[in-house]
Amino acid sequence: MNQDKFIKVLLSLPEVRAEVGLSRREKEDLCQNYLDIVMEKVTTSHDWDFAIESTDMDLVVGQSNYTFTGLDNDCWKIHSVRIGSGTSDVGYDMLIKLEPDQSDKWLDGRTITGIKFWYPDGFIQKRPVAHIVNTPTVITNNLRYRYWRTEIGFNSFPDGFEMLFLVGVKYLLGKKSEMEFMRAIRGMVNDYHRSGGDSDPVGGDPRVIRDNNRRARLFSSSGNYNVE
Repeated sequence: MNQDKFIKVLLSLPEVRAEVGLSRREKEDLCQNYLDIVMEKVTTSHDWDFAIESTDMDLVVGQSNYTFTGLDNDCWKIHSVRIGSGTSDVGYDMLIKLEPDQSDKWLDGRTITGIKFWYPDGFIQKRPVAHIVNTPTVITNNLRYRYWRTEIGFNSFPDGFEMLFLVGVKYLLGKKSEMEFMRAIRGMVNDYHRSGGDSDPVGGDPRVIRDNNRRARLFSSSGNYNVE
């Protein structure tokens, strides 16, 4: 099913038909807006192999901010950042993500050796910027980052996602609960994995698990934090 046909399915929903004060064009716009919201939520809910890419970036002495453009100027949102060298992921360590509004307060008074953290620092020409801590003084490694691609539209999703999108739109219309939408996403993750999808759930990614565990330990501690 293509997007135009799916919009027609959404237009047939009783909740949409009940919007008697809207023209057909306005109803189409409403359905498209809801569909866009749902697709964004689904895209970032999982490490879908059709939505995520990975590439490297050189570090620069004295530079803390890096604009992640992606392989083809297609970086929409940063998934994770690592530091290391070589071609294999084994040679890279995950940087811990800090929230921008917490980073200054948390880092204040701590002695940190090496490059261990990063936090989002806005956008440049619609591409995300990452601030790394600490600022590199010598270059022995580079950054490797994973990111969600731009232009993940309806036709980018494999067959079978239509029912998930329908549940998501019904959730936005108030006819499904958030729990039902979340269960539908988890069900699609499991189905996709069983069907040979080349990805693992975000919650099961060992790098993300390690990142979360380290972050929990960090935020429960105080004083200096020196990582060898």
